[in-house]
Amino acid sequence: MQKILNKKGFTLVEMLVVIAILGIFGLMMSVIYIRSLKGSYKSEVLSAIKRNGQQVLEVMDKTIRNADNIVCVNNAFTTNDRTLKVIVVEKEGKYTRFSYIPPVTSSPKRNGYIAQDNLDYDPNELPSTLCAENIEQASSTYKVLTDSTPAAGSGLSVSVTDAEITSDKLAGFKDLVTISLSIEEGVSISSDLAGEISPETFQTTIQLR
Repeated sequence: MQKILNKKGFTLVEMLVVIAILGIFGLMMSVIYIRSLKGSYKSEVLSAIKRNGQQVLEVMDKTIRNADNIVCVNNAFTTNDRTLKVIVVEKEGKYTRFSYIPPVTSSPKRNGYIAQDNLDYDPNELPSTLCAENIEQASSTYKVLTDSTPAAGSGLSVSVTDAEITSDKLAGFKDLVTISLSIEEGVSISSDLAGEISPETFQTTIQLR
């Protein structure tokens, strides 16, 4: 008599079930991995925003607090359809200018930033436009104080989207300067995170010594 061999193996249905389960598992792992990366990147952006806000206020605070006087403050002058804001202080005949350059939202986009330049003028010959100049056009030696350019390979940068600089003179006291900055993710932010990170506001009040 011919013996019938009992061969065990997977049926087509069983194979399809296994493939489906593996596919679902792989999809779940991919979602978890992407969310993890997204959360990590979001944390880096938030850290960069806080670091920039604190650093730029520290620089401005130290320079303004130790200044001999406030030369001028311009909280709203327009050039090239952008409203720039400037404060100039003097210390022992040396002048320091801080300028807020707002972002460019049209292509090519560019982050907003805070810039600083040091000026050397005779007090009797200070130009009347000192607080109404676009620092990008008026100075070739200005320094950008915020991370407005993405780091190589990371795309990580921040943008100063608004600034308020005011100066008050109280009777019997030296000038009181108030600075408020709004900083958010840079224009190079991943499209997946765009709009998910709320702007941070940084504010300080400085009285000249």
